[in-house]
Amino acid sequence: YILIELKQSQDFALNWVNLFESDQILLEKDPDLYMRGYYYLLTLFFMQREPISMGHYYCKLDAFISSQVDIFNENSQMIAFVYRQLSLLNYQLLVRDYQAILKEERQTIQQMDRFKNLLDPHRAMLFHYKFAYAQFALRDYDQCLLRLNKILTYSDTFLRSDVLYAVRLLQIICHIEIGNYDVAAHLTSSCKRSFAQRTDVSPLQQKILNLLDRLSKVHPEKHRKLYLNFWQEVRLALKRPEEFRNSLFFNLSNYLSYKLNVTEKDLLDPAFAKTALVEE
Repeated sequence: YILIELKQSQDFALNWVNLFESDQILLEKDPDLYMRGYYYLLTLFFMQREPISMGHYYCKLDAFISSQVDIFNENSQMIAFVYRQLSLLNYQLLVRDYQAILKEERQTIQQMDRFKNLLDPHRAMLFHYKFAYAQFALRDYDQCLLRLNKILTYSDTFLRSDVLYAVRLLQIICHIEIGNYDVAAHLTSSCKRSFAQRTDVSPLQQKILNLLDRLSKVHPEKHRKLYLNFWQEVRLALKRPEEFRNSLFFNLSNYLSYKLNVTEKDLLDPAFAKTALVEE
């Protein structure tokens, strides 16, 4: 998983789950580790964009938890909630059912409050980010900003750096979409100073920030050409293993296809950016 060797990691996760399912004693002794194996497996299906397999194994995890949760201790109930709910939201992100994600928000927040003394704060922020991203995908930028601002209140303490960078970049994008260019320019300057002090900012994240800096300073009529130039520059970078995890928190091709008013299929055509730039 760390080396982004996803197929091999998926095979190991499936073996992990199958081992538990072949040994009832092992399953009864450590259901938490069994559920963790399922969470890894479902996350790997999510990362590889395999909705059919993910849906199939999610139903198996859901059935197991539903049948056992009443006899779990409190810590196991918390683990069951986190793994099941994050997996469900990831599946809904994968199939782009953003309304369904928002329908889960009230129940999720209630469960987070129930387990607040046990819940890992990073996982809690992940829930909030997924709800924020659903609002973004539905083009409700004001609501997205409300959720992002809540996350950023706790960001330095609780968020992993890759998620933190995604949150800060998404915040700037929302302000550009709303037309708050002065705010976007201010946030971009702040983000540039922060990125300069870090050693784990990826080249793609830096390029996105540079794009946002330019977008915040020019007339909207010039935005399309900036998006086209940017896409031509970064298209191949999305396939690099070191950039792969970052793409899980922000679907760049989906957003750019929306901004350029083309399908994702056309956007991903190698000739698209070059041809479109000539036409510009």
